[in-house]
Amino acid sequence: MVCGSGVSGAAGSTEQLTVPLGKLREAITIADPDKPRLAVSQLLARGLGNGVSVEMVLVKEATQLAVSVESFKSKLKSGMLKRSPPEKNYQKHERLY
Repeated sequence: MVCGSGVSGAAGSTEQLTVPLGKLREAITIADPDKPRLAVSQLLARGLGNGVSVEMVLVKEATQLAVSVESFKSKLKSGMLKRSPPEKNYQKHERLY
């Protein structure tokens, strides 16, 4: 256990890295600060798998559930759709004739 970080597991050990669900919410929010809280909760629910509802995510987060990072990532990736960045980030190119 890393003191004060809420993260357990060590590099090179056979123990799985686990983090509190709230830390995963924080990571997603940092990665995409414009994502609405509901959308973040939906991602967390998908990462937990097994038909976990958004309401259950909030309960599990309040109880500081520790989640396996590898398991969360693999469940989150399944069914993940790639989204295009917002239009404002692209330069509009006009075709020259």
